[in-house]
Amino acid sequence: MSTSQDGSEEDRRKSIAAPGLVEEHCKRRLIEAEFALVTSRLNEIDDFKRDPQGKANPYITDLVKRRDTLLKQLGAVASTGETIGRSPLEWMLAGIEPIFFGPWITVNLPFMGEGVNEISSVPGTSGQIYEAYLGRGIVWYSTEPPLALIDDGSSGQQYDKMWMRTWTCSYVFPDAPYSGFLFYRFNIAAQLNIYQATAQAGLVYAFASVGRTADADARSPFDPAVIRPVGSGLYFPLPVPNDTRDVVVIPVTGVVHVDTGKIPAVGMIYGVIVGVNHGLVILGGRDLIDICFFDTFTESQVPGRNRGKIDYFYATDAWVKELTDRYQSV
Repeated sequence: MSTSQDGSEEDRRKSIAAPGLVEEHCKRRLIEAEFALVTSRLNEIDDFKRDPQGKANPYITDLVKRRDTLLKQLGAVASTGETIGRSPLEWMLAGIEPIFFGPWITVNLPFMGEGVNEISSVPGTSGQIYEAYLGRGIVWYSTEPPLALIDDGSSGQQYDKMWMRTWTCSYVFPDAPYSGFLFYRFNIAAQLNIYQATAQAGLVYAFASVGRTADADARSPFDPAVIRPVGSGLYFPLPVPNDTRDVVVIPVTGVVHVDTGKIPAVGMIYGVIVGVNHGLVILGGRDLIDICFFDTFTESQVPGRNRGKIDYFYATDAWVKELTDRYQSV
């Protein structure tokens, strides 16, 4: 059961993404993706297993140097503040089936906003990931054929050339009417199509991250201490056949304790990372464009009925205590 709101106070609900915080999180995701790719490639080389330093193989030596550089970069962009986690009660509440909750209030999300657009600047590379449309909680994107992400191989094959494009969305909930808990739920649905991929190696990786805060005035939901990856995303190590495609739906449910008058918020990042090594990658296609959208987590859990929406409701401490007492006694 849910009621609906028409997006009043839209100006207040518009995206509150802080560019610096979003960039920090996305930079880490990019480094993690390349680090995993380099590590996987090393583990597949028999000479590396016999000689981990690669002294007799210049190719292995270059990969080891790249891996070590990425590892140092990961340390440099690690979160410096404390990690904000859920309390044991919040973990338990998040695990209770949604049928116990309600009534849910359904609200419109604001328009998606720009995140990070990382374009390979390595000599011999060209192309970028284009957005075709930004809507309420939805983005369409591609590489606009016949354009492509290209590495002509002139800079060597020691490492992959990397591109990344991300988008953000957030929702600032109404002020907490009392001390208690805010419950929220939504789906993240993504479709990814690799129209053509002639790259000898690389990856295509679509990911999503979600953060929440109990008070948007005190902490951004995009703070690296609170935003975390959700689901496994869509991951394709290259090469892959042309017209490789997949769809993923990630259900997100959350609960956070709030104080009277505070303004909780949730922040979402969706992005795609492409690594190309000597070849090209085209995303989308002539008759298909890649897409990601956020929608309501309906009672039947069927995604796509209400794109660009999110469900939430507030509950008092007393209500939550009664619910948890009953749940624990079952």
